[in-house]
Amino acid sequence: DYDLVVLYQLPSFSDNISYIFDKLKATNIPILYIVGSQSDIRTLSSYIDGITFGSESRGNDQTIGASYNEKFNLFLLENHSVQESKSFPPLYAPFSIVQNKSSDLNLFNQSIGSIETKQPLIGFSNQNNQYVGLIYGENLWKWKFANYYNLKNTDAFDDIIFKVVNFLTIKKDKSNFRVSIEKQIFNESESVSFNAVLYNEVYQQINDGEVSLKLSSNNLQKEYKFIKKYDFFNLNIGSLPPGYYQYEAKSNIQGKYYSKKGSFHVTPLVLEDINKTAHFDEMNTLSLNSSGKLYFPDQVEELISKYESQVTSSKFIEQQKTYTLNDLWPVLIFLLLLFSTELMYRKYIGKL
Repeated sequence: DYDLVVLYQLPSFSDNISYIFDKLKATNIPILYIVGSQSDIRTLSSYIDGITFGSESRGNDQTIGASYNEKFNLFLLENHSVQESKSFPPLYAPFSIVQNKSSDLNLFNQSIGSIETKQPLIGFSNQNNQYVGLIYGENLWKWKFANYYNLKNTDAFDDIIFKVVNFLTIKKDKSNFRVSIEKQIFNESESVSFNAVLYNEVYQQINDGEVSLKLSSNNLQKEYKFIKKYDFFNLNIGSLPPGYYQYEAKSNIQGKYYSKKGSFHVTPLVLEDINKTAHFDEMNTLSLNSSGKLYFPDQVEELISKYESQVTSSKFIEQQKTYTLNDLWPVLIFLLLLFSTELMYRKYIGKL
């Protein structure tokens, strides 16, 4: 079984993959097409419903930039991903007029020079209740390189690719009652929230009825009511103590009862894990203020040599004080009294 098939520059001029495509169509496996200079656009247009391609002149390729489509609503990218995408280099693709029947399904539109178009650079099409994806351009690896060059990480690139693939591979929920939770693991400072959506028999979204949730753990059993929003229901429980939690959401849709069960974890908040970045400026300041020096990992040998070259001498503390007879008169009187007492005692014992 396959969750997703990626066809890179297929169908091509040398292979129209008709024998493969017929099998894929029969199994209804999601497909992600990546178009490049070797792609046969004319054949491809017969494989994708909802996306059309104009006439193509082989060998007449172009560079295409990415322009984020604000109307796209199948899923959300992180704000930093949208901002970083503006600095991504253009992709390389065949010259052709590409049209998506529903332009709102374009995650990124093509930007040719300074002109933004409504042609899909990365887009989707709903084909027999199964989405297919299109990336109209090769050299996608340049986006990842640019992301790392600019920010020393690939978070934006990973966010885009992960969500494209995740959207195509996720199993579509056909139930009338759907409950979602933001994630499966929270820390004890985070709020736990749920969303619920109701559908009638023809899968039209409705907001009639009520939705409740029963939450249980080793030390807790509590029931909550969802708050009705515009076209969905929301429940924000707030933060919870660490532990393993199970929930059951229930709803009544036009006389029929539905329930959804699930679970999640709440972990203790470890302050040290909030920020693991070493602040070298502060460490350097601290070392200078204490007559020390900051050493980096590549300076270990220097540190050892410095330590071995230092000779630490033991410190002795000596204190002298001179006393005169005048300072000792109380002691002398005490000794004289003691001597006199002993002498008188001996004489007294001798008489006996």
